[in-house]
Amino acid sequence: MDSTRDAVLAILESDEPDYARADRLGAETLPVLEELARTAEPLLASKAAHLASLVPAEGTVCVLEQAARRKEPEVRVAAAAALGNLRGAGNLGAVARLLDRLLHDPDAGVRRFAARTAASLHHVDASPAG
Repeated sequence: MDSTRDAVLAILESDEPDYARADRLGAETLPVLEELARTAEPLLASKAAHLASLVPAEGTVCVLEQAARRKEPEVRVAAAAALGNLRGAGNLGAVARLLDRLLHDPDAGVRRFAARTAASLHHVDASPAG
């Protein structure tokens, strides 16, 4: 896992992370991202949440749940915003539950980002097929 952790940190510790590389990351990165979302300093934890939302693997919502539990509102904001990247996620129930929790967060900024995410997901889901 050290090489996986090193690869993740190489992306996240850059001043401007190359999030486009996320599509080359797999499920093996999710435990590292989950740990970072749970324990890293707020900026790194926020970046981990965002990166996890771009990894095409099941289990991403678990990383965002860890970020949403943090006491720092900026990390919870990152989780709320990152949920918008999970449109095609397999576990939409977990996404909806987490989004609902963030819509009721004590911090107004978290609620605002959660509302934006909810609106964007609703807009995409409510669009007519064509």
